[in-house]
Amino acid sequence: MGTYVIVGAGAIGSVVAQRLADDGQIVRLVSRRGAGPTHESIERISADAGDREALSRHASGASAIFNCANPCITGGRATGRRSPIRFCTPPRRRVPTS
Repeated sequence: MGTYVIVGAGAIGSVVAQRLADDGQIVRLVSRRGAGPTHESIERISADAGDREALSRHASGASAIFNCANPCITGGRATGRRSPIRFCTPPRRRVPTS
């Protein structure tokens, strides 16, 4: 059994947290309001994703950290703005032609 930290309790973060908890993992779900699904294995934590000290403290001893805060689906084409998170989609690779 591992401990996982999930930053962001929106649609994606909540699903990841719920699935990990259902699999018997311990989850620390970090969001500004301390929101998220209710489960005995989920600890909901109120902290800002931009607060390095708080995230460091809550990530101590974790097996992995999932950054689900402000995923690309909230920006981009739908709003006409670029998302501040650039790593949501893998970079395009050029396929060599022969």
